[in-house]
Amino acid sequence: AVIGYRLAISQEYNKDDVAAAFQAALVPFRPREYKIPGLAIREGGGFPSSVFPQTQYACWEWLRFDGAKAHLSVDTVARLTHIVGCWPDNGPSREPDKRPFIERFFSLIAENFAHRLPGTTGSDPTSIQRALSDPKGDLSLLVELEELEDMIEVTVADYNGQVHGTINRTPLEAMGQLLAREKGYLRTLPAVVRQNLCLLQEARVVTIHGSLQQRVRPHVNFLNVKYTSKILSSNPALIGKKLRIYYDVRDIRTVKAFFEDGAELGMLTAAHPWCYTPHSVRVRREISRLVRLGKLKYREGDDPIEAW
Repeated sequence: AVIGYRLAISQEYNKDDVAAAFQAALVPFRPREYKIPGLAIREGGGFPSSVFPQTQYACWEWLRFDGAKAHLSVDTVARLTHIVGCWPDNGPSREPDKRPFIERFFSLIAENFAHRLPGTTGSDPTSIQRALSDPKGDLSLLVELEELEDMIEVTVADYNGQVHGTINRTPLEAMGQLLAREKGYLRTLPAVVRQNLCLLQEARVVTIHGSLQQRVRPHVNFLNVKYTSKILSSNPALIGKKLRIYYDVRDIRTVKAFFEDGAELGMLTAAHPWCYTPHSVRVRREISRLVRLGKLKYREGDDPIEAW
């Protein structure tokens, strides 16, 4: 059964997309409000965490993956071992039969979903799907991002409620039978970790800056922007100490800060005007690059994202 997924809008997914997939696999599934009229998950489909409450926040003992760089990243392995608490298993190269379930899943997704969308490239340059699905410049035939997200959620949820192969059971039925037969202990994330699943996101160690003499309140610097909070800014005794900050690469208006001993400091917010509009790490870096080259200018107090 598919317990969680992440949609990466790029040519290649990275370690942050992998972390987001881990997070989706751990937290309880909450269905989207579908934009496409009449779209719904088939009866008997869904995700394990919505069908079997005991699997919510349940961890796994092993994670098998191939040799992609995003999988072998130090951050990925650290998240698996330190937070999920599982064994990572880099399967043998060029032996897809060692991972039969995921290979079958990809095959079904391609056949029943991806190759039916307009603009598909098919499985090879001579694929008939490539010719049949050519939109020929008619943009009304293309799929919007929200529609794509809707369809992927329903497709994956339907997969969990569909009989595969010679075993006359769906993935969810098979999981239900195993849970009923083996009423053992499911290892779940501790409550304190559930509240801080940002730990699965990117992390960075920063120093608290400030000066009593120059009346500069305590803050940290991250990607050329100051971050602080009411608690941090009113504690000059923290100047010079280290913090570990966690952030969602898709929206860095806020970060979550912890002291070196693991104690939580809380949320830190970017200084004005970077706190207004959601923006990613990539957008912040692109804006800084353009400003440095003199290709982008904006007045003090203007929203840099709007200017960009």
